[in-house]
Amino acid sequence: MELQKTVGLSAVLALLAGGTGQVLAANFYVGGDGASDRNPGTASQPFATIQKAASVAAAGDFVNIRPGIYRETVVPASSGNKQQAISWTTAMRPTGATNLGDAILLAFEDKEVDTIFVLSDGQPNQGKLPSADAILNEVRRINTARRIVIHTINFAGARDFMKKLAEENGGQFVDY
Repeated sequence: MELQKTVGLSAVLALLAGGTGQVLAANFYVGGDGASDRNPGTASQPFATIQKAASVAAAGDFVNIRPGIYRETVVPASSGNKQQAISWTTAMRPTGATNLGDAILLAFEDKEVDTIFVLSDGQPNQGKLPSADAILNEVRRINTARRIVIHTINFAGARDFMKKLAEENGGQFVDY
């Protein structure tokens, strides 16, 4: 099975650092001139494959996928690895602060972003936008012109906020 992304599609995957109250973001880049999986994944020396970026990205990191065609092998999820993922996420427990606002604002800074994925295990309560209402209001203000699609994945505690964030921004909401 091949994964293809065509010219004009750019995405940022934002994996938030749960429980730290901080956005621990490294930015990795995929595609463009001089792309190679031997590169460090910087803007000037990007990775060639999405898989390479996925293998080095950690919680809090952003993966910027530049326009292009990516032919990569995609391994379909089996019932076994789906169950492992469900068990892992079910065992997760909120441990403190959740700083969604700063992560979302950081994603909006990249002018090539057209899609944001927000994963959270709790209500926002830290950062420049420390509440669900503050985040929703700021995203409405910024996203009127940008029209960035925002998908949300909720693990616990922020269901109404995450659902509204996705619905207001053309995204899909998933609740675990």
